[in-house]
Amino acid sequence: MTTRRAAFALLLAGCAQSAVVKVPLTNFVTDFSPLEVGDTWAYEMVDPATGEKTLAIAKVTTREGTIAVVDTGASRQLYDISPDTLTRKSSGTIALKTPLESGATWSLPDGGQAKILEVKAKVEVPAALYDDCIVVEESHPDSRTVTTFARGVGQIRIEVFEKNGQLVARGVLRGYHKAGTPSL
Repeated sequence: MTTRRAAFALLLAGCAQSAVVKVPLTNFVTDFSPLEVGDTWAYEMVDPATGEKTLAIAKVTTREGTIAVVDTGASRQLYDISPDTLTRKSSGTIALKTPLESGATWSLPDGGQAKILEVKAKVEVPAALYDDCIVVEESHPDSRTVTTFARGVGQIRIEVFEKNGQLVARGVLRGYHKAGTPSL
């Protein structure tokens, strides 16, 4: 790791360790997945088998109407976002959908099902303590993904499990920069 990258990682690690983030309340999908040009997230990705950690950066690079392009450097993900749904364009998978209520379900393109497990969850990740989160489980034929969305921030924790329940990947938010706000 270069000195510059190491310094950046340390800077992100020290940011907002114990902050409680509160945002005005409405109940639209867009409240839990802000996707404006310039929004940037830093995730600590953990390989549970080895314990190896890497830093992944995701940034909204383009927004045209309801379509947002999120670039990680290694890949690009297109999202279609409206007040009622957040859809991953490449797979057609709805990641979040109204009503934003515990127990709400919807079908997935591969025959699986998504379910909101919890609303108003209080979740702590390295970036901050978030007190208004939605936890969504996507059950696919061969795997299960649990994603936590924080109001005003987006995805703060992503966990992928094999069908047998073994955790195979985890990402947790280390830092978030809202477009149009002062940088560190």
